[in-house]
Amino acid sequence: MNQIILKKFVEFKIVFTQFNSAYKRKKFYENELGFIKPEEILLKTTCTAPNNNSGDMIIESSFGYYIPFEKSLTNTLKSIPPHIDINFNQNNK
Repeated sequence: MNQIILKKFVEFKIVFTQFNSAYKRKKFYENELGFIKPEEILLKTTCTAPNNNSGDMIIESSFGYYIPFEKSLTNTLKSIPPHIDINFNQNNK
């Protein structure tokens, strides 16, 4: 009985070794699930002077993130099984 449990545990552990690092998880998401990395855009940059009379300026940047629509649409269309026919032509009679 213990041998069966140990064997199942080893099999279970082997399955999850492909996800044991952030790099491996990221590659799996990108290759198998069509993950699209959000892109960073600069929203604004502000400069402020602290009140300590040092003459130094503090530069702060604000960023936003978005997922490119074209890449998202491409991945969605790639995920459609090949046996499903999508016809965008309106002249079907």
